[in-house]
Amino acid sequence: MVEGENGDDGGRRKRLRSIGWWREKMATMVD
Repeated sequence: MVEGENGDDGGRRKRLRSIGWWREKMATMVD
């Protein structure tokens, strides 16, 4: 996870996207 790649906002957006992907993956596993 790279912080401040495109400024703080860019890093935050990238983190949210990876978290959303991870949560989707875990939900699929549980289902």
